[in-house]
Amino acid sequence: MSERILLVRLSAIGDIVHTMPTAVAIKKAQPEWRLDWVVQSNLRPLLEGFRFVDQVIEVPRRPRLGDLFGIRKELRERRYTVGLDMQGLFKSARVLALSGAKRRLGYYWQREGAWLFSKAVKPAADKTHVVDHYLAVAEALVGPVHEVEFGLEPTETALAKANELLKPVRDRAENRRLLAVNLGAGQPEKRWPIPSFARAISLARNSGWEPFLIGGPMDAAAAEELSGSCEAPPVSLVGKTSLDVLVGVLALADAHLGGDTGSTHIAVALDKPVACMMGPTRPERSGPYRRPHQVVYKEGDAFRDIAPEEVVALLPPV
Repeated sequence: MSERILLVRLSAIGDIVHTMPTAVAIKKAQPEWRLDWVVQSNLRPLLEGFRFVDQVIEVPRRPRLGDLFGIRKELRERRYTVGLDMQGLFKSARVLALSGAKRRLGYYWQREGAWLFSKAVKPAADKTHVVDHYLAVAEALVGPVHEVEFGLEPTETALAKANELLKPVRDRAENRRLLAVNLGAGQPEKRWPIPSFARAISLARNSGWEPFLIGGPMDAAAAEELSGSCEAPPVSLVGKTSLDVLVGVLALADAHLGGDTGSTHIAVALDKPVACMMGPTRPERSGPYRRPHQVVYKEGDAFRDIAPEEVVALLPPV
């Protein structure tokens, strides 16, 4: 039987990236099955270069009642046979329920009543990373997954825009390699101190790297603070890249330095070296996938005391 599958992962950037191997595994095992992905409209560009879904369906970040009626109508017209809740929250479970899919499976950590709408798929006890937790859902459909692939690629349009944005970085780089640096994180407790970033940038430049800043508009204040802390402020692309162009920028960079944030996981998905500092979240669960050697971890408040020298030492030699 050819299935029609609806995958629901609405947010956030890193979590969407971590869900990509699930879609890849399903489509590679059963390429004739239809697989559509529901995502929040503001994060839709992240899936521009992802070719392992048949269609990406956008929903508002905060849908109104009229939006919900429209979503229900659109999804039910597609007659999905299987629904996958890869988020385990009320907002994702609601979309799954609206789809009308008869068989519903979900990521095992279900909250906010999500367990009422799908059957949780528990991963094997030795699987600790969320990528493997999500893959357990794929395995419930297609059997064992032996190779993990993210499948993320930049579009040609995104690469062209990224090349243009990186021109001032390359003009300064001379023979140095390009290092993308993200000062931000989705939660304040995940943010490394700006003076530590400033020191890391100086060390990296002296080691043959040309650091430049990436991030969203919410990181503008941090970028301005850092510029005042550096003798030679790095070129800043903060607030200048859409998500698809960010994928292009990271595809053209040689490495990434930052915390547990979306761009770190995009860089890993693109097979780029990363230098990651973590504390509030544990690397074995949500760090760079299968790269414990590219993380400095200190628990709790000690995270803020991670030495820049330790982080820069994670970068490959130039």
